[in-house]
Amino acid sequence: MKRLKLVILILVAGVSSTSPSRASAQQYAKPGKFDLYLFTLSWSPQFCATTRRETAECEVHGGNFIVHGLWPEFKNGSWPSNCSSEPGPTNLEAQADIMPPSLVAHEWQKHGTCSGLGVDGYFGLMRSIRKSIAIPNAFLNLKAAQMMAPADIKARFVAANPRRSAEDMVIGCANNTLVQVQFCIAKDGAPTACGTIRDCRASKIKVLPVLP
Repeated sequence: MKRLKLVILILVAGVSSTSPSRASAQQYAKPGKFDLYLFTLSWSPQFCATTRRETAECEVHGGNFIVHGLWPEFKNGSWPSNCSSEPGPTNLEAQADIMPPSLVAHEWQKHGTCSGLGVDGYFGLMRSIRKSIAIPNAFLNLKAAQMMAPADIKARFVAANPRRSAEDMVIGCANNTLVQVQFCIAKDGAPTACGTIRDCRASKIKVLPVLP
């Protein structure tokens, strides 16, 4: 799964959606034909450390996790993309409460068109999922880089979100650094087990501090 759907080279231009936790294989599908969603929260400090600080994501000082997307996924590790030419949102700023406007059009075309939900349904579900996830206090105002085991990161999220379990999430890492936390979501919006979706295999990874 090398889509640094943070992730990273796309938050700015929305060009490529590759995630460390996704297999590099796309599969054709009609809208609505997939098994589950991957809801991705990108770790903003890592993104800003590898790109220009003047991008929209990095101008928000103190930023921690940023919504990168809601991606239809197949259990075999592949995913559908660009499933239709259905028009996307006409007002990109209307989604600014959940993701950078620069990413909205890309996310809709590549992933939203495969959801079968329509524009309002897709971004509405994304917004609902984001509101349901509490960010652990340890990540809200991280002053210095820390080394954490992926299992410990999951445990912190589970403690802050008792309805979720470690089996419902995967950690994305690159170069032994935290890139993203992904949540496996059933089509009805409920948490579901991630199964064989690739998880970060490092014993410990660096978590960069939030922007001052």
